[in-house]
Amino acid sequence: IFGLDYSERATTFSKIFVPEAMVVTADLKNIPYEDNYFDFIFLIETLEHIIPDRVTPILKELSRILKNEGSLVITVPSDYTPAKGKHYQHFSESSLRKNLEQFFEKIEIIGQDKTGFHFLKILDKMIENNFWSIKPLSGWYNNKIWPKYFNLASPKNCRRLIAKCKSK
Repeated sequence: IFGLDYSERATTFSKIFVPEAMVVTADLKNIPYEDNYFDFIFLIETLEHIIPDRVTPILKELSRILKNEGSLVITVPSDYTPAKGKHYQHFSESSLRKNLEQFFEKIEIIGQDKTGFHFLKILDKMIENNFWSIKPLSGWYNNKIWPKYFNLASPKNCRRLIAKCKSK
């Protein structure tokens, strides 16, 4: 397991939880690994924290360190998610694809966390909220209801986009 963060504090903290991981402090625009090094790269909820004009150089760098036929899995908030904190941007299916297709191919994008009203979402708030959590019902909801009705969604009706692509 390899990890990378620009924050020395974050990399030190991560080593407490996964001491066997090789975690380095570095910038995503200059990753300290040789070309074609990784079979898989996961970039989870990261791009929204990047200034938009720096996204292209970062994706180029990820494609450089990914082996031929290697896979990149990336998650980002969709345009349907309200902006919070230090998010510079959220993505639509087309904007994410446009960024990725410069360096990757076989791009598959799915949605996660379906948006919109549904009665079962009210049930979830009744089971678990800021005031209480009914553990047995919460477990049932999270294991049976959430995956079936809300986890996977259309990229046009979701709070998070998940892309899987191959190196060119």
